[in-house]
Amino acid sequence: MNYFDIVVGVLLIIALVKGFKNGLIIEFAALAALVLGVLGAIKFSAFTEVWLMQYWQSDYINIIAFFITFIAIVIGVHLLAKLVDTLVKAVALGLVNRVLGAVFSLFKYGFVLSVLLAVFTTFDKSFDLLPEKTRERSYLYQPLSEFAPFIFPYLNFDEKPLRNKVEEIIEV
Repeated sequence: MNYFDIVVGVLLIIALVKGFKNGLIIEFAALAALVLGVLGAIKFSAFTEVWLMQYWQSDYINIIAFFITFIAIVIGVHLLAKLVDTLVKAVALGLVNRVLGAVFSLFKYGFVLSVLLAVFTTFDKSFDLLPEKTRERSYLYQPLSEFAPFIFPYLNFDEKPLRNKVEEIIEV
């Protein structure tokens, strides 16, 4: 066990505690709100922009419209999640919700850490910030480095450039 394991372990423990505190519904809604917020803002910010232009003129109106749309969607998803969470608590599934929230949060944080580790490892080949000896002695480095590529095989940065992988996915 080394400093890498300690840092990653602390982050994963924080994920477990946060997930247990929030529960599955809120944890899932946070992820869904982010994804739906970005996709919805891309798709619908033009409507917000047209509405805003009736009241206000600015060179940055498209950016402002994007953020307003994003925030509105995130707030809407969050409010819906709070309503569903209240219903789950009312039918006495609170503990199940919390345990599943901890597991989901652990996987979510593990996935994000794995993606960041894949990016870091790609850049680290040039700079050697995380020595090979540290990687070999780490208990968490190997499983964490394989987690995201296992979920999404095209995230394995070692095989070919990411741009080629993205182009292949788009063509399929």
